[in-house]
Parts: sequence; C-alpha cells; structure tokens
Amino acid sequence: MKALLLLCSLLLVACDKPSSPEGRMSIRIDQVIERLDRIERRNQALVDSISRINATLRSLKSR
Repeated sequence: MKALLLLCSLLLVACDKPSSPEGRMSIRIDQVIERLDRIERRNQALVDSISRINATLRSLKSR
C-alpha cells in the first residue's frame, strides 16, 4: 500500500510543468513574453518623454 501511494505521488510530481521539456519550454516562453511586455512599456514611456521634450523645445523656440 505504501509503495502504491509513493508511486502515485511520484507520478503526480513527474507530471508537473517544470519536469517535462515542453513544460520548461512553455515556462521560458512565458518569461520571454513578460520581458518583451516590460520592454514595450519602457519603450512607450521613452517615446512619450521624447514627445514632451520635443513639444517643450518647439514652444521655447517659437518664443
């Protein structure tokens, strides 16, 4: 009985996402997507900042 419980628990653990190559790959893909999302947000913040700086420079130039 103990052996059966041990076997069942090992099977459940072995079926976890990090234990299979496909699971590890999907975890890596999720991490890469998160990083790309962060980069896109930073890029958008930079574009917004540059736009504000350009607008300020244009208004100073027109004075």
